[in-house]
Amino acid sequence: MHKFNEEGIERIDDELSDKTDDIETILDVKDELVELSKDYKTFAGAGEDMDCSMKFIMKTEEIEGNGEEVIELEEPEEEKKGFIEWLKSWFKK
Repeated sequence: MHKFNEEGIERIDDELSDKTDDIETILDVKDELVELSKDYKTFAGAGEDMDCSMKFIMKTEEIEGNGEEVIELEEPEEEKKGFIEWLKSWFKK
């Protein structure tokens, strides 16, 4: 158990402890940006009686798929059957 602790657990802890600190910092920054974005209402200013909101659009590199074909399923149209259609169906048989 002592050897496992020294060669396994402590080594993993040494390797990952810096990375988990980085992740926590990134998450803290993300949370702060989200809070700031909620307070950001207008780019050019707004009157006191105006209710505004602001959204940003970010352009990124193209996201490529994994090569699998995407199949879009068509939803079947609902048949409109009223009394007349029901009556006609009796004569079409």
